[in-house]
Formats: sequence, C-alpha cells, structure tokens
Amino acid sequence: MNKIFQLLNSIYPLSEELAAYLSKVFEYIEVKKGDYILRPGQVCKYMHFIDQGLVRCFFYKGEKEICAWFQTESNAVISYESFYEQVPATEYIQALEDCKLYRISHGDLQYVYANFIYANIHRAVLTENYYRILWKCFYNVRLTSAKERYQFFIENFPQWVNRVPKKDGAAFWGITPEHLSRIRG
Repeated sequence: MNKIFQLLNSIYPLSEELAAYLSKVFEYIEVKKGDYILRPGQVCKYMHFIDQGLVRCFFYKGEKEICAWFQTESNAVISYESFYEQVPATEYIQALEDCKLYRISHGDLQYVYANFIYANIHRAVLTENYYRILWKCFYNVRLTSAKERYQFFIENFPQWVNRVPKKDGAAFWGITPEHLSRIRG
C-alpha cells in the first residue's frame, strides 16, 4: 500500500486522518495470471490499484478482440463508466501477470471525496493525467502508421514493452501479430 500513499502524497500530502481511513478501507487481494477482475455485465464496484502486476482491458466486436488499455504498477484499474455510474460493464479486465492489488469500494471512495475535500485534488490530477494519456493514445492510434504506433508505445510506455504479450499488443495497435513481428524486426 506504500505505492498508493507515495502516489497520493506526490500529488498533495495526505492528512493523518485520511491515511488512517484509507488504511482501514483498502482491501488487499491477489489475482492470478489469466483471471478476470471484471467481465461484461458485472458492475465495477471497486477501484483497484496495482501494487505488482500487469492487467489489460479489452472487449469484443463480433469475433475480433479489441484491446483498450494496459496498466502496471502504481496505476488505477477500473471500468470507467461502470464504476462511476454503477452500471453493468461492457468490457473485460484481465490479469496478464500474477497481480497484487489494493481495492477501494465505490462507496468508500465517494465517502473520501465528500469528507476529505482536498482528496478531490488527487482525483483532479489523476483524472487529468489519464485524460492526457488517453488523448495521446487516441491520436496515435487514429493518425499514425502501425510502425509509428509501436514506436510511440516504446517511447511512452517502456514499462510495458517486454511484458505485454505479442497478441495483446497487436490487438491494442489494431494489427495482426505477424505484422507486429515484422515491425519489431
């Protein structure tokens, strides 16, 4: 849980009261490689923080698997619409490695935002950071060649390069695993 506190303190210092509350409500879980954190139709009731491991978010369009994102250590993992609106998810979230996670329930997080007002600074900064990353990825996927998308990935997400399986990386870039092999070569 130290990584979560380090991340939050790097944005804005946590009070002793908030740190104590978070220590009480965060739950530690382990998820094995290949297991699902969330499936379509389930409501995302928890925001997970990765202490160790790699996860991916994906969905199907017909028979085709579309990878939306990957996350590694010190990052939040949620189904955005499902978590914030408490509606059934449309995507899968799956562990690509054995994962050690801390999770906080939707209700406990809403309590934090209502009762520790400065925690909204954390929410704003994290949301802005994820939005910037999402925009870069959107731009990159829509307006560049497969080779340029792969180069962007290497430059911006070096922590993923040797960890993301080839088939999942290819699904993320919208290319075949064979095309990815040619690009890497």
